[in-house]
Amino acid sequence: MEGLQPRCVPDPPGLLVGPHRRAALDFAPLCRDLLAELASPIDERPKGLTIYSKKMALYQANGARLGLLHLPEERVVDVWPGSKAPQRLERPEVLDAGREIPALRLNLGEIWAG
Repeated sequence: MEGLQPRCVPDPPGLLVGPHRRAALDFAPLCRDLLAELASPIDERPKGLTIYSKKMALYQANGARLGLLHLPEERVVDVWPGSKAPQRLERPEVLDAGREIPALRLNLGEIWAG
């Protein structure tokens, strides 16, 4: 994520389109409303979490309404709502997206169970 410009949004599975290419490719400058990342145990080391945090902040800066970073090994979810500061939820059984995505409720009990 180092060196990414604020208008470049990485798009899984690896598509990255900056403003200089977006015009040539005729892409609209859009960002998804909802983004969810599921970290693997190897990603949950400090360097991996820093990369995920930068990625979520980048999505947030580009207009994402809600970002969810699931850390199953720690049994936590980092919630990035709109332009607000991220919050860490520990062992939530149900994740309610609130005003950002009103119809979204995720049952996380099965994920934590394993």
